[in-house]
Amino acid sequence: MGCLSDGVIGGGSVKRAAEGEAGVRSVEEAVALFSRVVREPAFDAGRVGLIRESVKGGIARRNDDPAGVVKREFRRAVYGEKSPYARVVEYSDIRRIDRDAVMKWYQQTVARTNGAFILAVGDFSEDTMMAYLEKGLGDWPGADPAVAHLPVPQSDEFRDATKKQTIFLVDKPELSQAYIRAGTLGGRLDDPDLPALDVFNSILNGLGGRLFNELRSKDGLAYSVSAGWHPGYDHDGLFVGGGETTGARAAEFIAKFEDTLQALDREPPTPEEVEYAKQSTINAFVFEFTSNEDILERKATYRAYGYPEDFAERFIERVARVTPEDVQRVARERIREDDFVYVVVGNQKQLEPVLKTLDRPIEKRSIKIPK
Repeated sequence: MGCLSDGVIGGGSVKRAAEGEAGVRSVEEAVALFSRVVREPAFDAGRVGLIRESVKGGIARRNDDPAGVVKREFRRAVYGEKSPYARVVEYSDIRRIDRDAVMKWYQQTVARTNGAFILAVGDFSEDTMMAYLEKGLGDWPGADPAVAHLPVPQSDEFRDATKKQTIFLVDKPELSQAYIRAGTLGGRLDDPDLPALDVFNSILNGLGGRLFNELRSKDGLAYSVSAGWHPGYDHDGLFVGGGETTGARAAEFIAKFEDTLQALDREPPTPEEVEYAKQSTINAFVFEFTSNEDILERKATYRAYGYPEDFAERFIERVARVTPEDVQRVARERIREDDFVYVVVGNQKQLEPVLKTLDRPIEKRSIKIPK
């Protein structure tokens, strides 16, 4: 059971305002408790303080994992450092948050019931559940009509278009290998090309995928390699690819990665590749609905972002109709390597002369954590 609000959005997914689980015999008590938590949250000051310290610890350790560094810096390179889609939490942000700030945020967003809805999935009587919900939440006052919903920021609002083809180099001198990401803005989940792009993803990835075959199996360039179109619900997501390789072969990796993508521009995939990719896409999608919680989350998310309730069923039908020509078309039109930016994390002294052979702008990026 869950209560979700379209005013509580972050990181591309809808967050729960509250949730609970109970057996059938305790469902009334669970709904009553749920209602009380939603309407009268305590936000214990001690607990808020513990969470603040935990977040500060995460900030202190955020540069320890190079995979996390390259992921974070790639989002900043594509969306722009000031974009909300690439925001990095700093100590100065945490210092401004206390129990009162959390409560104020809650009252302005989650408690604004004009933008909230409830979904319940499980083994219960619909009439009985409605009675319990009406009892607990039926008199919850609506929001002030003057309170407007926050606008959705544009994906390219803070993007610097002059940085196309730029390599952002992040120094981690202790590394012997290079962590590489390349890509650009993607699209939305309601993009009419989504089925073909999803099949394109499957052709590129996995043990039998083109990237694995070309970069790892044939050329031994990568420990791991992947790429994919990752759409957002209400804003452009990302097309991102990359992997890990030795510092000495970083430029070779980038060149081969781009060539593997461009091969689909030159000729379409085989019918066998497309059929296998379609079945892989459909099977993977079906397994996203294996529990009541999965169903609840997906239906709530679709509703919050204004997608039709049968979006998943329509998507599977559209994937089944994808042709090799469709895949080649989206590879040509939607994956534009000249729009790419690159982030490389590793030993700067080793990597800089190697990357200069690509004859592209190189911009050194600091990851020093502000106090």
